[in-house]
Amino acid sequence: MSLQNFNEFAKTFSKAKPCWCLSGKKYIDCHFFKSNTAKTSDNELNSQQKKIFNEGQCLHRHIDKCSSSTSIQSHSISKRKSLSSIAKNNHVYGLKLEFRGKMSFKKMGLGQASTFAGFCEKHDNKLFESFEKNNFQKSRKQLFDLCYRALCIEHYHMKSVFNFFQYMKQHIDNQEDFDQQIERQISINCLIKFYKIGIKNSNNHKSELEKSFLEPKHEDHLTHYIFELHKGYPAFLGCTCFNMEFDLCGNRLQNLGNLSDLPRNIFINCVSFDGQGFFILSWFNKNNEYGNKILNSILKSKNSIEDNLFSLCFLYVQNTYVSPSWYENLTDFQKSDLEKMQMFWNDDDKFSIHLIKPNLDSIKVKNHYFLTSTTYK
Repeated sequence: MSLQNFNEFAKTFSKAKPCWCLSGKKYIDCHFFKSNTAKTSDNELNSQQKKIFNEGQCLHRHIDKCSSSTSIQSHSISKRKSLSSIAKNNHVYGLKLEFRGKMSFKKMGLGQASTFAGFCEKHDNKLFESFEKNNFQKSRKQLFDLCYRALCIEHYHMKSVFNFFQYMKQHIDNQEDFDQQIERQISINCLIKFYKIGIKNSNNHKSELEKSFLEPKHEDHLTHYIFELHKGYPAFLGCTCFNMEFDLCGNRLQNLGNLSDLPRNIFINCVSFDGQGFFILSWFNKNNEYGNKILNSILKSKNSIEDNLFSLCFLYVQNTYVSPSWYENLTDFQKSDLEKMQMFWNDDDKFSIHLIKPNLDSIKVKNHYFLTSTTYK
């Protein structure tokens, strides 16, 4: 049906019928008076975004009883052990998603950087004490716990964005004419559907990790490849879990458009402990072929390993924080380029090897290897 024909069709809608925009509300309560409804101010949209992104329930409440019904502001990247290593005057730069969809780096204090309302106080302390309260020994337990937290921040972020888009759906086309209302609703409905699928997939991966908690040596369910970095590196930190459709050579890994299959995912933890930096790739053992293809595309050329790791993080990891000493020495063009890389996820174009960028002296690899240790501490 053409836009013009749909326009004519919608005029015949009964006020009592469900609205054409798929909100679930009656037409009279949704879009019937939309063109005469006052626009929502940018300040109100910004305020609502902050509110939604600071709400949440403990993500471990279904596995173990919580200490409280409320969540605290947990760090997805260790404040004391990791973020402090790149901070300047207790500040770092972090990516912020503006309600208009733009990603940009903003300066923030360590108390605000990487926080999310994802766990109650009990679980925030208990789940990650292996590396928060002990020396980092690259044990399977520590790496498993890092991966679980990386997955939880991604799941939380998807739910927050989904909830914000649900709010935007109600306000995005106020005072617009009917044709613009249709275009706006088509666009926002596509985004809502995308994040709804993402929440379902990330919840499946999260459940898979949580089921293994009850099994002996559950840490063995993941494979890890570790890049040890030279002293003073990296200049950026990040953690997440996501689905790669193409490796860094441009070869297709999976078809994310096939909704009948659960997509394979990869975990990234770029962290620093006791002055030692690490870039760690992890994946489920059952996805070894997938993980090894990604790894091989990173290692294909010795001279491009660092550029590949840098690009992997800035293209795919929105939960990224950078050193002020490094970031403030970049040119305006380089800063703009970083922000453009972070918008890749919102681009219709497929991955291309031309997206791989020089690492700008942000990461320097000393050694790299598969984790073969059987340490479970």
